[in-house]
Order: sequence, then C-alpha cells, then structure tokens
Amino acid sequence: MRAFQLLALVTAGLLCSPAPSEAADSKGAYAIDGGGGAPCKAFTESRKASDKSAADLFAGWVDGYLSAANQNRPDTFDLTPWQTSGLLLALLGRYCESYPEDRFEIAVNNMITALHPQRLTVRSDTILAGSEDKGAPIYREIMVRVQQSLKDQGYYSGPLDGNYGKSMHTALSDFQKKNGVTVTGLPDQESLFRLLPLKPEKGMSGPK
Repeated sequence: MRAFQLLALVTAGLLCSPAPSEAADSKGAYAIDGGGGAPCKAFTESRKASDKSAADLFAGWVDGYLSAANQNRPDTFDLTPWQTSGLLLALLGRYCESYPEDRFEIAVNNMITALHPQRLTVRSDTILAGSEDKGAPIYREIMVRVQQSLKDQGYYSGPLDGNYGKSMHTALSDFQKKNGVTVTGLPDQESLFRLLPLKPEKGMSGPK
C-alpha cells in the first residue's frame, strides 16, 4: 500500500476514520468530494499552470482534510506538527509525478501514513525559535526531538528541554554547514526534514 491522505471538508466519516471501511457503506465504498477524486495528474498540471486557482483548491482540500483528521483520529493532536503547506504539497507533487493515474485521495492517504509516526499525540506549547523578525514558532515537543537528533549526531550536548538558545543556534548552524543546508541556525524546513526524516513510503522521496 502506498501512503498519503487528504480531503477538504469532506464527509465526516471518511475524514475521521482510521480505516476507510468503518466510514463506508456495507461494501466498503464511499464518496469522494472535491479534488480528492481527481487523478494525480490533475494536481500536477494545476501546479504548472499559470492560473493558480486550481492549485489553491487542491491545497485547501488538503488543509481541510488534515484538520478533520486531527480532530477525529485517536491519539492525535497534530498530524503535521512542523511541516508547512509548501512542504506537504511538494511531497504530494513528487508522489503524483510517479503515479499520475492514482486518485489524489490515494496520494494524500499515503502521505498521512508516512506522517503518522511524527504526529503530536497531545497538545504542546510553542516557543519562538529565533527573534521576532527572524524566526518562527515551533512546538516545544518538536524542538525536543530536534535536540535529541542533534545530540545523537554529536552536534548538541545540552539538556532536552525544548528551549532555543545560543547552544541550539550553534548546533543547528554546525549541522547545516556539515549537511550542505543554508546556514541560518534556525529549525527551517530543510533542516527539520533532514533531522526528523519521514518513514520511507512508496512514491515519496521528499521535495527537491
């Protein structure tokens, strides 16, 4: 089975069910509203088109599905605790380039399967990584995971407290320099993608 999941404000049953059959009819069938029923190639074409309205519709569908999945999946607070919409769409783009005839819903379901191990199971407070003019909020729990990953690789020796300070800025800068990432000292998307790799799934190799 490939792995990703998405749907924007679709039927509550499909959105909330860990197993589609629980939200389907007696034969396991269910309706797919909106962009989820379109083939992956339609999503790929929308990203290349000059008119971005179609791409925006797909993006909105993804956001809606993920929000509903957060609400209804057991032991889940946030399925995408550090991934931006841009990164998620890039992952979906790579999948859809490889499997253009798959329904977009299949691509999103495969993505959610890959994201599931990294989800936040309970609410976490947020901290500001960096300054107000150059930085971004991040869940403290995710920062703890980043600290653990940096510690495992020998870049960080401080406490696993989820705080962002001088030692974390230095550790992230050293990691970025060593791994060919633009050196910012911040937990940006590329650094997080490398530090917290997703579970390998068919058709998903990460954004270029």
